[in-house]
Amino acid sequence: MEALIQNPIIARFLKARDFVFPVVVLLAVVMLIIPFPPFMLDLFIAFALSAAFITILLAISITDPLEFSVFPTWILVATVFFLGLNVSTTRSILSIADAGLIVNTFGNVVTGGNIVVGAVIFVIIVAVNFIVIANGTQRIGEVGARFTLDAMPGKQMSIDADLTNGLITEDEARERRRKLEQEADYYGAMDGASRFIKGYAIVGILITLVNIGAGFIIGMAQNGLSAGESAQIYTRLTIGDGLQSQLPALLMSVATGIMVTNAASDKNVSVNIIEQISNQPKAIMMAGGALFLVAMVSGMPKLLLIPMAAIMYFIGIRISSGSDRVKKEAETKRQADIATRAKETPEEVLGTMGVDPMQIEIGFSLVPLVDTQTEGDLLDRITIIRKQIANEMGIVIPPIRIRDNIQLKPSEYVVKIRGNIVARNELMTERLLAINPGTAEDELTGILTTEPAYGYPAYWITEDDRPRAEALGYTIVDPVSVLATHLTEIIRSSADEFLDRQNLQALIDRLKEDYPVVVDELLPDVLGLGDILRVCKNLLAERISIRDMLVIFETIADHIGLTKDPDLLTEYVRAALSRSITKKIQSEEGEVRVITLAPGVEILLEGSLRQTAAGQYPVLAPDVYTKFMEELVRMSNAIRDHGLRPVLLVGPKIRLPLARLLGEAIKDLSVVSYAEIVPDTKIESVGVLELKTDGNENQTV
Repeated sequence: MEALIQNPIIARFLKARDFVFPVVVLLAVVMLIIPFPPFMLDLFIAFALSAAFITILLAISITDPLEFSVFPTWILVATVFFLGLNVSTTRSILSIADAGLIVNTFGNVVTGGNIVVGAVIFVIIVAVNFIVIANGTQRIGEVGARFTLDAMPGKQMSIDADLTNGLITEDEARERRRKLEQEADYYGAMDGASRFIKGYAIVGILITLVNIGAGFIIGMAQNGLSAGESAQIYTRLTIGDGLQSQLPALLMSVATGIMVTNAASDKNVSVNIIEQISNQPKAIMMAGGALFLVAMVSGMPKLLLIPMAAIMYFIGIRISSGSDRVKKEAETKRQADIATRAKETPEEVLGTMGVDPMQIEIGFSLVPLVDTQTEGDLLDRITIIRKQIANEMGIVIPPIRIRDNIQLKPSEYVVKIRGNIVARNELMTERLLAINPGTAEDELTGILTTEPAYGYPAYWITEDDRPRAEALGYTIVDPVSVLATHLTEIIRSSADEFLDRQNLQALIDRLKEDYPVVVDELLPDVLGLGDILRVCKNLLAERISIRDMLVIFETIADHIGLTKDPDLLTEYVRAALSRSITKKIQSEEGEVRVITLAPGVEILLEGSLRQTAAGQYPVLAPDVYTKFMEELVRMSNAIRDHGLRPVLLVGPKIRLPLARLLGEAIKDLSVVSYAEIVPDTKIESVGVLELKTDGNENQTV
């Protein structure tokens, strides 16, 4: 045998794996056309039986269907080969009344000299294969394919969520996605592969009927046999041929059924059957008792049934005692675990109390927005948003966890920062959002709503209404863009909450690589990391980028001799970043349109400044504060109606306290001082805020 394998021709054939299947397919086609001698048919039948035995043993042994992912293709090729072989043996039977020793032996053994008995046995085998196994396998394949494909979005979202949360690496995610795709392809192919076997069973029945009828006629008309001799010879050979073809088909059907029914397990079918039956020892014991009662019926073989019942009862008792021992050990272990958990230190408990920096929870109707299989690109959008914020604000937003929440409305999402809900909204995934930027006048046919990021009035419209909405001046966005824009605005407005000492130290380390002198001048001897963090947080709270860390450190170093107050240092840094601030509030024409304070109002605010634990704040009388806020809100709204962002220009002394006072009430209002605007910039006042006591309204100029 070793010499045969080492033969150059045989060795080359074994190495040429891509050569085997084409040869098998071509051979099957050749068998349909060219007659083969009986000894060659014996070789092909032996090959078919071997392939069938290998298939069913593989199906029983593997633990994961993807270990034999080529099974659908294997079934197709095997079916084609079996059909070719069936046609070839039929030709040989009808032409020379001989199809080889295997066919002849099958016929003799099964018929046992009685053609009627052989025919009945053959019909039963065909019926079992066609009606029971092939039909059942086909149905299981259909249902398995459907449920597997339906479950893919959830599985994909789970992979993406694990990747986003850092639980798996990019390579692991890529491997899991590849396996998921293979699984979908496999079950989709299995849905069709099971039909091959069913079709082959039908063809086998037809070939058998043709063999018997045509053989009977040929035997009498061409070979001069009597009716009895013709029926005896051709019926025997036909039954033998039918059996040699139906046996591999039966094995293939059983293998297919095993492959699709054992898909939900991580063990092979033999282990599963033994384990799961062993888990119910009472059923085995009761079966033994039932068998004993059957043995008591008159005429039953008591010497056979009673020992068998005793053996089953004994096996059930042994399994039960072993199961009780295992349960006791498990209970002991559980009690030990409880005792261990009870002794856990506070530090160990605190290790499980982590909070995600940012998290999005979505209703189940929004899951397709995350699923890449349905072209959902929310994850890609979030990646782009994180890069955009990094370039715009100078900080790296930590990974954003996305998870589904069945407690939410189907189309609802919530955004959480450190476990607290900061925003909530609903999306209509089958519609588009038409946003009125302030210039559209006519109303639309749709569902009235509010754009979540900026609060503009909007409509949820259908795709058919899009041309009219665009013609009227509405801005049209898809649901994913609505969520992405909302998320971006939330991150911008809460950027200071994502900056901590660890992240700041990473930014400083990067700066120190290129400018070590600047960093060493301040840290750690002159200022602490917390002071630098306070300055950076102040900037981010008002949406000022900290990307230019060199200017921030240089400015702090220049003014550290005057003050170490982080709030005053922030104002110096803002003045140094005047070009960035001016560019941010400039209009397209290069002008800065601002609201200014009347001199009396500014003097009033300066005189009302009080130092608190959180810094300086203006402390106004309730009626004065209410009037001031009403006037400022009215003027800000008037500016927004003209498509401009409201900007309040004040003196440097009251800028920071006033920004703190107004930050929560008017979030999109920029409070700037004269020192923060580049000198050559054209400033236009669009309103002067005055507080009058005579009831006259302030006028916008």
